[in-house]
Amino acid sequence: MKIKCSQCKKIFQRNPNRIRVKNFCSKKCFENYTTKKFICVVCKKEFSIPNCHIGKYLPKYCSKKCWDKIRCKNTIIKKCVCGKEFKTSTKRELDNRGKFCSSQCYWKSIKPYKYSSKKESLKANRDRSRFGRNREEVLNLYNFKCSNCGSKNDLVIHHIDGTGYKSLGTYKGVNNQLSNLQVLCRTCHTDHHNKEDIV
Repeated sequence: MKIKCSQCKKIFQRNPNRIRVKNFCSKKCFENYTTKKFICVVCKKEFSIPNCHIGKYLPKYCSKKCWDKIRCKNTIIKKCVCGKEFKTSTKRELDNRGKFCSSQCYWKSIKPYKYSSKKESLKANRDRSRFGRNREEVLNLYNFKCSNCGSKNDLVIHHIDGTGYKSLGTYKGVNNQLSNLQVLCRTCHTDHHNKEDIV
């Protein structure tokens, strides 16, 4: 059966069982129809990308190597906390970024806590904002010890006037002043609130 090519409009023969919505006489016509050609900004080389991979912004670079040449045009060699030397751009330096060679070194550098994972660090950030950003100050004030039994494990911050316990998770009307915060271990904290419930 004679049909017309969707790309070059050439008439060619094809089996009726193989006819589709779009038909091409050769592989070259198929590639020209499904891809777009661009010229690399760096090496001026012509490259093609499938239409389905082209998003909002048109591609400018043919490879990662060419992209790195533009991105790392003005680079600085810096020393990480772990002692390893790495390259960073001047733009990242001005923005106070690019201080660490990897994300692992960043999470290790956070003080006064040594977090094993990103999840633990995010939980600590939530706790800091929950206690009016006074959580670290209270822990330093009590030397990271429970004020009741002196334990250093599983520490929590306790509101002396009970506003944190009575807010029922909303944290509205909670007194987060340093004079109202106390460091307790989890067992002492639960015992304290169990006594209040009995009374």
